Amino acid sequence: MVVNRLAGLVLPTSSKYLMDDVVGRQNWDLLPKLALAVGLATLVESITSFSLSQVLGVAAQAGDYRDAERRRSACHAAAGQLLRLDQDWCTDLTHHEPTPKGFETWSGRALSS
Repeated sequence: MVVNRLAGLVLPTSSKYLMDDVVGRQNWDLLPKLALAVGLATLVESITSFSLSQVLGVAAQAGDYRDAERRRSACHAAAGQLLRLDQDWCTDLTHHEPTPKGFETWSGRALSS
């Protein structure tokens, strides 16, 4: 991530050198070096951005799996404590889609006991 951020600073910095040294002092020999530096920094930034997105995507999927497992465990623990827990609510909860009907059924049963 540090490499990505440092590579992102090359383009704004290069504009200073472009205007001051290349155009201002008419040092046209510096232009190809500056263009190469900007091109390489852009390539490095794109590669590191793609790599970060892949790593974070895998980490997010692993986190979703752990969250689903935690919800499933909590739901089964709640089912053990409240014997009348609606199974549809438990299934909806583990799939990240709690339905109002399931919640009303669960809360109504929990309050009436």
